[in-house]
Amino acid sequence: MSFVTTATVVKKLSMATVGAMFIALGILNPGQTKAATIGSDSFGYKATDDIHFTFEDISTTGTTVLAGTDDTFSSANIGFDFNFYGINYNNVSFTANGLLTFAGTNVLFTNKNLTTTAPLGNHPSIAVLWDDWKFPSSGNSAVYYQTLGQTGNRRFITQWNAALGYPTSPSPVTFQSVLFESSNDILLSYLDVDAGNNKSFGGNATVGIRDTDGQLNGRNLQWSFDSPVIKDSQSIRFSYYSPVIKDSQSSRVPEPASLVGLLALAACSTSSSLLKRQHQINT
Repeated sequence: MSFVTTATVVKKLSMATVGAMFIALGILNPGQTKAATIGSDSFGYKATDDIHFTFEDISTTGTTVLAGTDDTFSSANIGFDFNFYGINYNNVSFTANGLLTFAGTNVLFTNKNLTTTAPLGNHPSIAVLWDDWKFPSSGNSAVYYQTLGQTGNRRFITQWNAALGYPTSPSPVTFQSVLFESSNDILLSYLDVDAGNNKSFGGNATVGIRDTDGQLNGRNLQWSFDSPVIKDSQSIRFSYYSPVIKDSQSSRVPEPASLVGLLALAACSTSSSLLKRQHQINT
């Protein structure tokens, strides 16, 4: 084997090794579109749809409410303490219009921009798919709720099942929210959000969370407002992240750019050593 051929092989092997390390570190991810992540808000909530879609259908097991209604609400005991913006709640209200609220209710059918406007009552809220929805009196079209799981790992599910847009829409939509006891995370899952008109995919809806006076104190995290960006079979998870303070330069994790440089330097060093050894053998 000639010296040039050996160098070429070493170079290809080194680059392949570096590429594999980049992929393992998440610096390169060929063939995959990066999902969206937003936040954090002033309290520390972030949201991402970089998760697997999950939908736990409770339309045959949950408690049925709001069937045959429009612009009405119901309340339920969550079954555990759920911490939202630093306050524990064990009761929640939900409306036919795809909205959860704590410490009060809001039956207003007109959705609001959570970043600029206080909704009716100014309550802490989770806009699952806040729009003007209604439920026919027949079939399984209703809101369902249920607490599942064992103590310490329970989840409270609210499901808007086969809701129709007001005054009418060609197709029903189905979506749900899940409150988790162990993490206090919020999962929003959208099974079918194609209403067959301008309400499809959140086109007239608000999706996000807010605290009291959230439009003033920055305690709001809005995923979308009047924008058709919600997809069928999509889940969005809202999580609270407490700030982490590093007290030592030595404890800092290298940024991706630094890792690229270090790995490239290591690859060059490896290539140089191999070439030097091959040269010694040839001579």
